[in-house]
Amino acid sequence: MFNQDYSESDISFWFDYLLCRFEKDLARHGAKRWNHKDLVRFLSNTSWIEEIIGQRNEWLWLLNLPDREYCPRITMFANCVADYFEQYPEQDRNIVLLSRPLSAMQEIIFNFATKLFSSSYSRIKSDRVYQAKQRRKVIVEKLRELSARKSRLLPFRFELYYLKAYEDSVSSLDLRTHLEQFVKEIHKPEHYVLTEQDRDKVDLEILFYARVVEQGKECGHFHIHFMVILDGKHLQTPYRFHQGAANIWHRVTEGKGYLSVQRKENIRYPIQQHINGQVIDRADTGRMNILFNYVAPYLTKIGIDSEHQYLRIKPRGFEAYACSHFRYNKVK
Repeated sequence: MFNQDYSESDISFWFDYLLCRFEKDLARHGAKRWNHKDLVRFLSNTSWIEEIIGQRNEWLWLLNLPDREYCPRITMFANCVADYFEQYPEQDRNIVLLSRPLSAMQEIIFNFATKLFSSSYSRIKSDRVYQAKQRRKVIVEKLRELSARKSRLLPFRFELYYLKAYEDSVSSLDLRTHLEQFVKEIHKPEHYVLTEQDRDKVDLEILFYARVVEQGKECGHFHIHFMVILDGKHLQTPYRFHQGAANIWHRVTEGKGYLSVQRKENIRYPIQQHINGQVIDRADTGRMNILFNYVAPYLTKIGIDSEHQYLRIKPRGFEAYACSHFRYNKVK
């Protein structure tokens, strides 16, 4: 029934983008103040119903994936589909939507358009902004507490990607498995003994980490932004961690993934170049403030509009953002 070569990341990205354009078009025409007849007239005079129907093979495949959760817009659309077929339990959803979709989709899209301007949807958007602010507050507090206990911090920010040949084939379930294995493995001492000389070096200590999983803003491919704080009292560079972590990600993804560190000239926020991979003394308030005010917000952001790189789909129960409690992993 469905194309088994569909890409979970690609379809979720473009379907959410389609729904986002529909939402913005409604807002642009002042739909929030419309009555029932106004909305019916708008849907009759535009091509939105046909456009959404035209992609039904893809989004039906997406909504049929087991053990998944979606971003608020797709979730609300999926709920509208489910609500419609609860009225007609004798009908097979896939057969109806694939073979004779028009009457069903008219009602589903009308219901979806109505819910886009509901107080519950507005509350969801507000809650996501509030959650991002709370996460930022938590991570800044953790970093401040850490700087009070440790005289020198070595922050290292990097990204985990998939090679272009595998970007479309990696599912959200694959991503979760790879990330869980990566986080587990980076705390194992043996991965940072790169040479015989490393066995005699002062322990590498991972003090803290935070990460956020996103989909790219152009094609929706999965990637992960990661930051670790190492003990700068004994380390001058993150080299050993960098090499060890790159090897781990390559291994847990079975050669499909790679670790990337942005070059200074390519960093979107150039001010971060003053801290990434460099030891920051506790007394250096300028660079400490960069850590608190630029890195923390970036790692705790979460969007709802399509220009932002948020997750459109994820395994059930999986969190896009996570940070550690303070850990003391001594690695030679």
